[in-house]
Formats: sequence, structure tokens, C-alpha cells
Amino acid sequence: MENNFRKRLIIFFIATVSLLLSLDFIAYYTLHSIQRQFSEVENKVDETHHINNLSLAIEKVVMPANDYIITGNIKYRGEFERLSKDVEFHIENLKKRVTEKEMKSHGAEDLAIIKEVEELYKEVKAVSLEIMNIPEPFGNKRAAELMEKLDYSLKDPLIEKLKNMQEWHYGELEIIRRIADRSGKQSLYTFFVISIILITIAVFYSLNVIRIYNRHESERNTLLRAVEKSKKDWEHTFDAIADLVSIHDKDYRIIKANKSLCEKFKIPYEELIGKKCYEIFHHSSSPLSICPHHKTMETGESALAEVNDPNMGGTFIVSTFPIFDEQKKFIGSVHIARDVTKERQLQMQFIQAEKLATVGTLVSGVAHEINNPLTSVIGYSELLLDNEGLSDDIKKDIMMIHKEASRVAKVAQNLLSFVREHKPMRSMVDIHDILERTISLRAYELKVHNIELSKEFDFSLPGIYADQHQLQQVFLNLITNAEYEMIESRHKGRLVIKIEKDGDIIRIIFHDNGRGISPENIDKIFSAFFTTKPAGKGTGLGLSLSRDIIEKHDGRLYAESLPGSGAKFIIELPIGEGTKEKD
Repeated sequence: MENNFRKRLIIFFIATVSLLLSLDFIAYYTLHSIQRQFSEVENKVDETHHINNLSLAIEKVVMPANDYIITGNIKYRGEFERLSKDVEFHIENLKKRVTEKEMKSHGAEDLAIIKEVEELYKEVKAVSLEIMNIPEPFGNKRAAELMEKLDYSLKDPLIEKLKNMQEWHYGELEIIRRIADRSGKQSLYTFFVISIILITIAVFYSLNVIRIYNRHESERNTLLRAVEKSKKDWEHTFDAIADLVSIHDKDYRIIKANKSLCEKFKIPYEELIGKKCYEIFHHSSSPLSICPHHKTMETGESALAEVNDPNMGGTFIVSTFPIFDEQKKFIGSVHIARDVTKERQLQMQFIQAEKLATVGTLVSGVAHEINNPLTSVIGYSELLLDNEGLSDDIKKDIMMIHKEASRVAKVAQNLLSFVREHKPMRSMVDIHDILERTISLRAYELKVHNIELSKEFDFSLPGIYADQHQLQQVFLNLITNAEYEMIESRHKGRLVIKIEKDGDIIRIIFHDNGRGISPENIDKIFSAFFTTKPAGKGTGLGLSLSRDIIEKHDGRLYAESLPGSGAKFIIELPIGEGTKEKD
């Protein structure tokens, strides 16, 4: 069947070629005759088109002068210069056409009109420039006179001359078109009759060939649809992968990329294809030393690398798998980049949490050890103070010992209270008391680092319904952050903690005089894992957890700052028992 089909196709091909050669021979003479007549029509149409363009350009070129008189805006001078160049271009173009093409009729008349148009336009240009050199044209008598001259004495005669020239070209065009149309119809009719005869001869034989061809075409289309469906299924699967997947050739060019990669770098697919991978991924002029694609190209095996690049926006595990052609030659690799930034950050948080838990245990043990001798010191100092035989100077020294020992005991007690594991529990608490206990934990560090602490408390304020341990965690985080910023920027500073009442809320303000928060970071600081501190000094979780705690108390935590003038962290909490427990 296949061989028979091929023989029929060959015969059909020969017959078709013979038919086409015959038709071409007839068509050559027919079209040659039509072409000869219609080429003159085209010339006339082209000439008329050029005349029309010149008329439109002249209509436009006088508009800037009128607009200038009304507005006095000098921008219309530039507009006039641009339109003036357009008019001069059309004049030169039309003059060149008349001179070089030698129009069969009205050639001399056309050339004379064009020269008159050229002279008149020079005067139009001069008058327009004179108008635009008048400083305050609106209401200016001279400007009005010149504009009247420009409209009626120069522009209208110009348009009229071009209109006359255009009208006789239209007349000639209509005559030529009618002759060509009549001749063309006769030639086409002859060509049509002969073609029908030749085509009829081929139709009967070709019907059988077409029937066989249709059957084969149907089978081929079914196969193509199956292939196209498989291709689309593969593309949808490719784009559904959340990892950054691409295919690179041996010259590091990206030849295929999935949707996730395009969205990651915000580059349209069409612009991405053909770019060097290291230019897109790393903004560099050469591959990285740890480039897995390079290793795969050298070894012919899959490769793996962990890349931490700011241009990629985090940490990625990059895997490459080789692609070979039929001769087992390396032609590229499949490149898969998986974002593990959050996983690495979580690992760091787990490590930090373990360290903090260990520190908490140590602090608890140290505080207990300190409490035992402190109890003895406080007790014996109280006994000594009851001894009436001691001098006033000695009693004064013993009172100082008692006072400082009590202060150390209180700090130890606050440390124990802070590190001890507490079940979430809310009650009516005094915000001042929580702040005082929190400040005592950082009092020594603030003093050592020359940070002045100013407390603006209103002790007449009512209590709030809250978890005191969670609030202490928030306060400690805000004080520690302020302390860090002031030390880094000034090596000293001033921290103001203010408590005030506003309607049915209590507002606690922490205002430092550090370097402040940049505008691009002000909306990011409460995001989990975001930190501006160097590695090892910040986790990026403090402010995120603090806001979460405050919001669970039906409150607000927000920041205000201008770079260079410090930062304010503001907490707003409802007064009384308005806050309900939240899981």
C-alpha cells in the first residue's frame, strides 16, 4: 500500500508540475500585460500620495504658531521646527520624484508648482518664526496680523496649488485605471478558461490520490496530537515544580526554564532563554568555583553544591544531572536549585534555643548558689543592726551591706523567675512592677555601656489583664535591642521608657537615640527570621515573637523611626479585664 501510494504521488507530482508550468507560461503573458498597465497606475497613486502628504504637513506646520499666540509656551517652537523639517522633507521628496521619474504628462507644470510651493513655504517659515520671537504674543497686534497673513495669504494659496495639482493627477489616474481594468478583465478571462480546462484534466486523477493522502494524514494527525499532548503534560509537570529547574547547555546557556525560576528572578521566559546561567543566578561574569554544572561537565556525573548567594536571595541546594546525545557526548545538564534558607535558619534557631536552654539552666543554678550565702549575709547584717553597742559609722556600713545584698538577692530572684518554665496564665498585673523587674535584669549592662535610662511612669494607672512572664519577655527583648543599637552607633545612649494612658488603653513607649530604622526595613522588622544584626548576634525571631505575644493580648506593637534620630517601639494594651485568653 505504501509503495503504491508513493507511485501515485510521483505521477501526481509530475502531472502537477506540468500543469503548473503550462499555467505559468500563460500567466506570464497575461500578467506581463496587466503589470505594464498597472505600473503606471501605481506611479500615479504614489505621486498623489506624496502630494497629499505634503498638503497635510503644511496644514500642521502653521498650528504651532497659533498655539504659541494663545499660550505663549516656548515648547511650540520645538514643535514647529519638527513639523518644518517634515514639510521640507516632503517638498524635496516630491521634487526629486518629478525630476528623476520624468512624469509623462504635466511634468513641467508639476515642477513649476513645486518651486512656487517651495518659495511660498519659505515665507510661511519666516512668518512663523517671527511670530514665535514675539515675547508676549497673546493680544499682540503684530502677532495677530502675522497669523492672519500666515493663514489666508500663505497657507491657503499653498493648499490650493497642491489641490489643483492633485486633481489633475486624480483625473489621469482614473483614465489609466479604466483602461487597465478593461484590459485586465479580458486577459484574466482568457487565463481563467484555459486554466479550468487544464485543472479539470488533473482533478479526476488527483481525487484518488487525495483520498489515500487523507487517510495517511488522519493517522499522522492522531500521532501528532498524542505527541503534542505528551509535550504539554511534560511542560505542565515542569512548571508545577516549586524548585528552580532549568536545562543548561555546555556553554552555560539556559535553554529551558520552569515557571518558578522565571518568577524568582522576575525575568520573562523569552528574555531568560539564551542567557548565561551565572549571569542570572549570581550576577557574575564567570561561573562560581563550586559550580555543580561545571563539575558535571568535567566528570559526566551528577553533582551537588550548597550555595549561599545574596543575588539568589538565600541558601540553595543546587543539583545537576548530565544530558548526553546519541553518541554519549555531554550536551548539557538538568539544573535543580532547592531553597533551603528557612531550613538552615531553623537549624540555627534550634542550636540557639539549645544554647539558651543550657544558659537558663546554668543561670538557675548560679542564682540558687548565690541566694544561699546572700541569705546569711542579709540575716547577719539585720542582727548586727539590732546591736545597740555599735557606733553610727559601723551601723551605716552594715546598712550599706544589707542594702546591696538585698539588691543582689532581688536580681537573682528576678533571674530565677525569668528563666523558670511557666505555664501561660493571665491575671491582673501592674505594668510598672513588670517593667521594674525587667529593667533590673539589664541595669548593670546599661550602666557599663554608658546608657542613661529615663523612666516616665504614671503610677496612678490601673492594672491590665495579662501574662506577666510573656510581657517581661517582650520588654526584655525591646530593651536589649535598643541597647545593642545604641552601643553599635554611639557607644553610649539614652533610653526613655514611658507609660501613659490613652482612653481605654495603656501605651508603653521605648524610645532610644540609636541609628534608627531605614525606610526599606521598617515594614520587615517584624517578619520571622529578618535581622540586620551580623551572624551570631541575632536570630530574627525576637520582634516576630514579641508582636505575636502582644497581639494575643488584643494589643498592638509597632515601630516609628527616622534614620539617624533613633527608634520608637510602641506597645498598646487594653486596660482591665478586656483581654480574653487566646491559645
